Amino acid sequence: MTESMQYAAPTTCCACCNNYANEGALVWKEKPIPKATGSNVLIQVKAVAMNPIDWKRSQGAAGQCISPSPLCDVSGVVTAKGPSATGPLKVGDQVVTCTYPSGGALAEYVVAAESSVGPKPPGWDDTQASALGMGAVTASGALRMCSPGPGKKLVIVGASGGVGQMML
Repeated sequence: MTESMQYAAPTTCCACCNNYANEGALVWKEKPIPKATGSNVLIQVKAVAMNPIDWKRSQGAAGQCISPSPLCDVSGVVTAKGPSATGPLKVGDQVVTCTYPSGGALAEYVVAAESSVGPKPPGWDDTQASALGMGAVTASGALRMCSPGPGKKLVIVGASGGVGQMML
């Protein structure tokens, strides 16, 4: 006898959250899968990366994280788009993003502004791609601020970290 099986999409996911009762401790909690609203996209997280700001925030040294779930840099797959997300991303696209300052990346799903999400570089695995976020966003912002322009020279000193590497 053949039975037809129906697949029900999950409605909850696990997210790592700060346990404020035990400073610095993280706990896994089951939470509703966030919704892609407005111009946001929902990303199924495949890998995350930690930056110095992440551990500083977890220790209270750089302000409290807006989200109780830490980390910002994500590599994953777009699973839904909000109604106002009209950019080129499609469900199923492999992407990278930085969710700073809201955090929330240490979870199975995270919501990000479509404008802050880019394609995962071809040939990179998710672990490698997840390390792009914060460095790429910071480097891009710095280059926009100084706008060297054609024919101008820019000196980058100390390019051994993530931001410097992205600027090169």
